[in-house]
Amino acid sequence: MTARVRDNLRLLVAYGAVSVAAVQACYFGAAARLPVSTALLLEYLAPVLVVGWVWLVRRNPPPVPAWRSGW
Repeated sequence: MTARVRDNLRLLVAYGAVSVAAVQACYFGAAARLPVSTALLLEYLAPVLVVGWVWLVRRNPPPVPAWRSGW
């Protein structure tokens, strides 16, 4: 472990815990308001949607490995 990581370990753990909790809260909030099938579709399509969003914003296609990681 590098010194930089060691110095920021609490911040990294807190960021990870808050991020995971926020994703779960958003997912359960969506599941409560949407049909379960739609919520699951959005959950599993998220990597592909993110790559598509980056493509739209940057206006150039992402490399092939980025598309393969979404499948």
